[in-house]
Amino acid sequence: MIRTRTAALRAAALPLAVIVAACGGAPAAPALTDPNEIIVKSFETLQGAKSVHLEVGLAGSLTADLFGTGTATEFPLDTTTLNGDLDLANDRARVTFDVPALLGLSGEVLVIGETSYVKTSLTGPLYQKSTNDGATEDVPSDPAEAIAELRTALEETEGLDPVKGADVACGEKQCYSVDLTLDPSLLSGLGEGAPIPVGELPADGSATVTFHVEKDTLRLAELIVAASAAGQGDITLTLTLTKWDEGVAIDEPQADQVTEGGGMFGG
Repeated sequence: MIRTRTAALRAAALPLAVIVAACGGAPAAPALTDPNEIIVKSFETLQGAKSVHLEVGLAGSLTADLFGTGTATEFPLDTTTLNGDLDLANDRARVTFDVPALLGLSGEVLVIGETSYVKTSLTGPLYQKSTNDGATEDVPSDPAEAIAELRTALEETEGLDPVKGADVACGEKQCYSVDLTLDPSLLSGLGEGAPIPVGELPADGSATVTFHVEKDTLRLAELIVAASAAGQGDITLTLTLTKWDEGVAIDEPQADQVTEGGGMFGG
């Protein structure tokens, strides 16, 4: 009789246990304490991601000779914005940007595989089409290899010393916070080959990268880059990532909307 009652109680308790588990979700993953591991894990989650929405905001100003006139000019960046969607599963992207301080520049960039389409307020209503052949030659094609290289760089590069801070709120979630302060020696020459002619960053420049990583999903929620270079200004860039895996449709432009060649500034 006792055994029968015990079995009955267990059978009755099983549905309740299932409900509690469903409401409470899976057991929480062990908290991470190693800042290197937090950064690496956030990049590992990209391997299975299908899509994500991004927003970029800038604060501060840049002093540079952007037009090759021989005279540096200060450009306020506070009104600069960039918004976009990445279709990671299908190798597609759509980004719109607005840089009022740079001749009122605005535009859109579409990436479909190895083909890019760019139109701006300076080049007119048609997309300029170009091919990105060989643009990613130095990027490891194997995700595991890329992650291994990132881990090695964090562990072995002098001047890279990530520090884990207190957890922070990111939307409705809690995030790990990791600061990565770059040694000035790592900044030398960083500006060479940049899309805009900012010149070589001085050796006394500084840059701090802050990673905010969701504690439950280990996905990167926010990336904040604060950079300072003597004579060139102080800039803070904030990249926010949301709407993971919600899906996005990015279509190739119609033929009558495209012209060959050119570029962001035409020519």
